[in-house]
Amino acid sequence: MSNLDIHSEKRGEWHVVTVPAGLRITVYSLPNRKAAVAARDAIAAGVPDFPWNVEDKEGRSAALKAYRAEHGVPLSEAISRALAAVPAADPQGWNASNVRSLDASRAARREFVAREDADGYTEAVKLSDVETGDAISFRYTVTRTRWGFVGMAPIGTDPGSARTVIVRGTVTGEGRVMDRHGNNYDEGVNGLRFPMAGATWTDTDGSTGRLDAAVTVDWLESVRRRPRG
Repeated sequence: MSNLDIHSEKRGEWHVVTVPAGLRITVYSLPNRKAAVAARDAIAAGVPDFPWNVEDKEGRSAALKAYRAEHGVPLSEAISRALAAVPAADPQGWNASNVRSLDASRAARREFVAREDADGYTEAVKLSDVETGDAISFRYTVTRTRWGFVGMAPIGTDPGSARTVIVRGTVTGEGRVMDRHGNNYDEGVNGLRFPMAGATWTDTDGSTGRLDAAVTVDWLESVRRRPRG
């Protein structure tokens, strides 16, 4: 605990937890120093085995990699979880909300993998390794009603109106590079857009339909593939 100090900035009510190693951990919207101290103590207790006193850049980088390898999560997530566990250190509930979002996302991904494995999409592949003839599946978030999702009711524009579906189809040609800041502002996704035959979508409620338009697979999205040949 002695390796963590409190520094209060002059910008509004922001309080910052700093460490001698030069790592800078910002904890936002803490109303007073008491809350900042609670945040410091929560981090010290929740991440007791991180070597905060490593001083050189190379040593910090190695320590961060080693922490992730040992605990399965990056240091930033461990800190967020430590803060979320102490209400006084997370008065706005932002860290608790972030933790719930992370857990829900991982649960959804596990469900996706389990479902696709059961239906024969047993290979996890990088997007760049997808080739013509591959039968693939991937998760796709529809943020507005886009042409091509046959039978899908309008989603609307209100917060929370996005819908995540599973898209399946057979790739019939080379993927086109799509950039959300250039040729793909309507989807807001960076990735590859494959032409596909027999493409379908299925949502989490089991509703399904034909997909008549090519959609972009996010570079960060998991892609499942049926074994070739």
